[in-house]
Amino acid sequence: MAAFCFLLLGLFTIVLISFTWSYQNLTAEDYVAALWFEPAAGHSNMDYMAHLSTDQDHSDYGSYKIMGDQWRLDARFLKMRWMATAFVGKESRYALSRLEGRYSNINDANHLPHMAHNIDDGGVLESFSIFGFNIFADINYGSSIYQDIRPNTLYTVYKTTTGLLVRQTVMHEEKTPKNFWQRLIGL
Repeated sequence: MAAFCFLLLGLFTIVLISFTWSYQNLTAEDYVAALWFEPAAGHSNMDYMAHLSTDQDHSDYGSYKIMGDQWRLDARFLKMRWMATAFVGKESRYALSRLEGRYSNINDANHLPHMAHNIDDGGVLESFSIFGFNIFADINYGSSIYQDIRPNTLYTVYKTTTGLLVRQTVMHEEKTPKNFWQRLIGL
């Protein structure tokens, strides 16, 4: 009887661990890039310098001029089959391809200047295949995200099993000391 209980407990533990591992694989968010923006000096209120970093400490980044009140980041994506992700741990793959500004107003998008930047590093999205058939890969497609541009905001882009997502955090703002009169009237 004790052996049966230990066997049942061992089986329950294995099932619990495998479900937990599968759930973590299917819901994982992996860091892709971070972006932050500064208004471009001497230009319109819709011209920005976009800073894009693909390392988590943001020490190495590129700067790109973009035009518009929103930004957009495009990537090529290779989605893995759910079984490969859940049971084997094969993760979807991506390659960043383009950063550009965009306008939320369609009239502005059709008449104002536009600028896009190729940020493709030439990475190839390949996966293991047997005689041209890939048992892990599901589909190849493009994934794109866009958000309104807010200076003093850090946009962190993550990869999930099906595409890209973005999370925003407010960056530290430098505050100038206020004198007595500014504090009194609420400036």
